Amino acid sequence: MSLSRIKTGEESEMKSILKMGSILLGFFILVFHGCVADVQMAPPPREPLPPPPTIRPQELKVTELIMSPDPVREGQRVSFQAVVVNLSRYSVRANLFLKDREEVITELYDVLIRPGENPILFPKTPYRFTRDEYCFVIEVDIERTRRAVDMAKEFCARRTPHGWTPWMEYAFTPGWPTVYRGS
Repeated sequence: MSLSRIKTGEESEMKSILKMGSILLGFFILVFHGCVADVQMAPPPREPLPPPPTIRPQELKVTELIMSPDPVREGQRVSFQAVVVNLSRYSVRANLFLKDREEVITELYDVLIRPGENPILFPKTPYRFTRDEYCFVIEVDIERTRRAVDMAKEFCARRTPHGWTPWMEYAFTPGWPTVYRGS
């Protein structure tokens, strides 16, 4: 084999490698340019994005409020458990406040309220009972909007010779179940 043939073979091999490299480089430039062009050419949204689904406070209702111990004696710590019904199909995180008149008795923060019945256990409180009668309400704070939750009935506690014990006056709200628990 002559020396000129070897050089020619190497040159042709080198040319084919360079040709293949050029083709690959061109391919990557086209792909990369296409990706960049797609990102740069995306049209801006015509309308603002809708807010995430949420619920309205009107879609919540307290169907049960239990006070423990029953009866509560003077100086005893008391706890409350509520059942909050969510009629919407969305879950929401909210803050809940159990109140007597304008005074917050106990509160819970960042509670997940799912569709359907939600048992809510409020922390024990050293709230002092002194009057003859107390009536409780629950307020909900959803996205910094606070308002009273609809109650299936009035939840109250009255003084008896043994301490304060729950009693209820039933309220009727059309469309809500009329199952009452408790006293």
